[in-house]
Amino acid sequence: MGLFKIKMSYLNFPIFLAFTLCLSACVSMTPEAEGVMVHHQMSNLLDNCERMGNVKGEASGWKHMSWSEVAQQAENNARDSAVLRYGADTIAVINSDRLGSRMVIQAIAFQCE
Repeated sequence: MGLFKIKMSYLNFPIFLAFTLCLSACVSMTPEAEGVMVHHQMSNLLDNCERMGNVKGEASGWKHMSWSEVAQQAENNARDSAVLRYGADTIAVINSDRLGSRMVIQAIAFQCE
């Protein structure tokens, strides 16, 4: 019986390894940030919104993430910053910079609803 348990644990190891790699390499977002709308430019759609302040999101180019995933993670971090700092429901991205292996997103937080 003990040998069977050991074999099963070896069979589960690849699943555990894949799950661990995904956690370390996948783009993530907090539940609060999921509700934040993103505009990729200032527009008249924001005219009736209250401007709350500036926010920034950063992400590093980890070995297991593509550049588009790094950019998405930086945007998600800006969304999270907006909701935590101001209670905002919208951001307008005004600048994005690639600094070596990092992406920095600068945005303005708004309350629109």
